[in-house]
Amino acid sequence: MPDEPTGVKISLLPTSGDVTDSDMLAGVQSNTTVKFFFSAIKTWIKAWIGKADVGLNNVDNIKQYSASNPPVSVGAITLSATWTGASSPYSQTVTVSGATVTANSKVDIQLTAAQIADLIAAGVKSLFVENNAGTLTAWAVGGTTSAEMTVQCTVEDVSV
Repeated sequence: MPDEPTGVKISLLPTSGDVTDSDMLAGVQSNTTVKFFFSAIKTWIKAWIGKADVGLNNVDNIKQYSASNPPVSVGAITLSATWTGASSPYSQTVTVSGATVTANSKVDIQLTAAQIADLIAAGVKSLFVENNAGTLTAWAVGGTTSAEMTVQCTVEDVSV
């Protein structure tokens, strides 16, 4: 690795917003003006700072998103009036329509104000969806829906 400069203070930067490798920078080290090319700074930074130093250990593994592969998809879950469990918490297996669910998907529900009011009236204190290797289970704590209810959801793949 190159020698690490000590006590260098960059005091003059190019006035252009776009710095190129051939731009000359000036710095002060021990009361002496030092001039160097921007390309030398980049070489020095690359030699001393790695991906791990800035929290990018897996930068090569970043998932690429596009219009056909969005980071979050919107779908719907239909909760039936039939729940499993003699007492709270109650559960039922559900599926998502309009979005693809994988073993690593996080599924969040978005209830309307009217749905929230209905759930509160039914004694439901919490309602959420759990993903167990691609099998989705809706959980209701405190009470259950008394009629079929379709709720909007978002699906996002996450790394585990």
